[in-house]
Amino acid sequence: ANAALTALIASGLPTQPFFFGGFLPKSAKNRKEQLQAWSSVPATLILYEAPHRIKEVLKDVLQVLGDRKICLARELTKIHEEFWRGMTSGALEHLQVEENIRGEFVIILAPPEQKEEHYTLDELLQKVQDLIQDGVPKKEALAEIAQKYKVPKRDLYNELIKREK
Repeated sequence: ANAALTALIASGLPTQPFFFGGFLPKSAKNRKEQLQAWSSVPATLILYEAPHRIKEVLKDVLQVLGDRKICLARELTKIHEEFWRGMTSGALEHLQVEENIRGEFVIILAPPEQKEEHYTLDELLQKVQDLIQDGVPKKEALAEIAQKYKVPKRDLYNELIKREK
């Protein structure tokens, strides 16, 4: 057993896939850069943090990643084991009342929200036409747009042929 997996399983957040980031850099600038690099990782993020830096780290997480679902776990497998679940902003508020924070933390952050984009057939065909105008062969342009927007290539092809007549 280890702290990361124990916290992940008990967090109530998605367990698959997950990304273990370990300890973030100590300097705020480098920490924010690292968080930005991981901002679009489509997985639950697991981080370790020392008690004397937890508040600053959570402020940076809130600023860079937004107000995500979070679980703070500390003192895992010990008598004073503790889990706190909620949103990042709530976790920060929860820790503000504590003066002498003790115990190493495992921070479990929910994956970024996936925004579904919906496009009309006309918009998708325009994207195909744009690629074709940029020199991409028609077959490749159709395949790229169909794959990217998860629509049947045959439907795009049939509509494109119909409009070319």
